[in-house]
Amino acid sequence: MKLLLNILGWISVIYTIFAVIFTILTTYLFVYIPFFKDYFSIQIGVLMTMIFLALKTLVYERGRKRIIYLSLCIFFIIACIFFIFSSVH
Repeated sequence: MKLLLNILGWISVIYTIFAVIFTILTTYLFVYIPFFKDYFSIQIGVLMTMIFLALKTLVYERGRKRIIYLSLCIFFIIACIFFIFSSVH
């Protein structure tokens, strides 16, 4: 379980990094990749990263850190979902 969370977490972080790079390149017209023409790919990447980070926090952390980190992750998850459904691209 812990190994799977680590692997999925790192995959989502790498996806988010590439999404940011390709979105910037597409926004400034250096290259054109249709999937990265708006911020939707970054929003999905941040959402997935925060979900896996929240799950890792549930598994690894104890005490006060667990509550604070989990609260921050849940806040970012809710914000990402809000922006995705309100079509902020």
